[in-house]
Amino acid sequence: MQQLGERVAFYRKKCKLSQVKFAEQVNKLGEELPDDLPCDMTRHRISRIERGLTIPSLPEIVAFSLILNVDLNCLVHNVCDIPKEKESIFSELERIVSKMDDVKREVLMGAMEALAIHTRDNIHCSPPHTS
Repeated sequence: MQQLGERVAFYRKKCKLSQVKFAEQVNKLGEELPDDLPCDMTRHRISRIERGLTIPSLPEIVAFSLILNVDLNCLVHNVCDIPKEKESIFSELERIVSKMDDVKREVLMGAMEALAIHTRDNIHCSPPHTS
C-alpha cells in the first residue's frame, strides 16, 4: 500500500495542497456525503497513508480521487487512461477488495504485486502470428 500512499502524495503536491489543507478538504467532502466517510482526517493520518503506514478506507480513497481530480484506477492501480473494456476488471477487484478488512487487503495487495513482478519478469508473450 506504500505505492498508493506515494501516488496520493504525488497528486496532492501536484495540486499544491499541504497535508493540512488536503485533510480539511477530505473532511469537508465527508460532511457533504452520507455516513460513508468519517470526517476525522488529520494531517497525521494523511502522513501515515502517504508513507504506507496506514491503509486508507475505500471511502477515503474515493474522496482522494475526487479532491485530487485523479481517476480512481490511476490513483489506486497506477493505471491511467485504460481502455473501457479493462475497467470492468478493476471494478470487480474494487468490489472484492472493498469487502476485506485492512489486514486482508494488505495481504492481497502484496500478493498481487508479487504476481505482477513475477509475470513481468518470467512470462514472455510474443505477438500472435498473422498469416
